[in-house]
Amino acid sequence: MNLFLVLTIALFVISALGIDMDEMCPWGRKEGPFMENLTIPPNVDHIYFGVKMCKDVEKPLIDFRSPHAHYFIEFGHDLQTAVSIRKNEDQVLWSAEMYVLSCDAIKYFWVKWAHGELSFGRGLEAGTDTIAMVTENDVADPKEVSLSYQTGIAELEEQCEIPMVDVNPALTQ
Repeated sequence: MNLFLVLTIALFVISALGIDMDEMCPWGRKEGPFMENLTIPPNVDHIYFGVKMCKDVEKPLIDFRSPHAHYFIEFGHDLQTAVSIRKNEDQVLWSAEMYVLSCDAIKYFWVKWAHGELSFGRGLEAGTDTIAMVTENDVADPKEVSLSYQTGIAELEEQCEIPMVDVNPALTQ
């Protein structure tokens, strides 16, 4: 009975938050070195992804290529707990000591770019539980966003490509 109550409450919370778990597509377990582009749905300013990796995964990062600059969001560096945002490999824009990944469960993250700001955080709702935000004139719609790491094994998920449906074509003509 308690299990049923817990599952009912969990489904209610997921529904109330507007989280559609069907929007995440599993990639499975991938061994490093690994690099793969994330799906960027049309007309959005953010992406979601899920990661389950242990501290033995070396240099996990998000590579964000906008038209005028190259940004890196690192989730730990050389088995340490530094999380950072760098521009063009060498310019550190933000850094903190924390470990945001888990060996036990997939942790979900978002990356958002809008109005000259690049931010990232935890969860499946962009703009909530923000880990870091930097303001940079060069931040623009990315040409490409990829996830990579050097060594180790990780379990990954990404936001599925969802076809955009025009619900009222007369308004767009």
